[in-house]
Amino acid sequence: MNMYSTAGLCVHPFVLVGTQCVHIIPTTYTWHEARTQCGLVGGDLFVVDDCDQYHKVALFLTEQGYPNCWIGSSDEAEEGQWRWVDGSPMTIGLPYWSQFATGEQEPDNPGKQNCLELNCAWMYRFSSAWCSDARRDL
Repeated sequence: MNMYSTAGLCVHPFVLVGTQCVHIIPTTYTWHEARTQCGLVGGDLFVVDDCDQYHKVALFLTEQGYPNCWIGSSDEAEEGQWRWVDGSPMTIGLPYWSQFATGEQEPDNPGKQNCLELNCAWMYRFSSAWCSDARRDL
């Protein structure tokens, strides 16, 4: 989950990663449950603002040893139209989205996998996933 930092300070249990205050909830939740949990402490699922912030968060997750986590995007409202939880549109394709060895590009499984995760198996690139799967949330 994330909140923006003011003056580089974050309220516990959030820590400053790049320009955002982030907190990983160690319990796993579905994507919708994860948003609710974030809201209970005044945050929301993580939104990637730019490549630099994305890189810093990926390094943070690697250092913390988390295999995967939910972040704040979905195409549930309109299939194929991925939007961040703040309402802004997402860019599809590289450099953020995973690409399989076969050349197939995420997001895949249209109409089925509608929520966004960062997954260490894909080097913390974006991957569409079933919203009902359980993940930690960032």
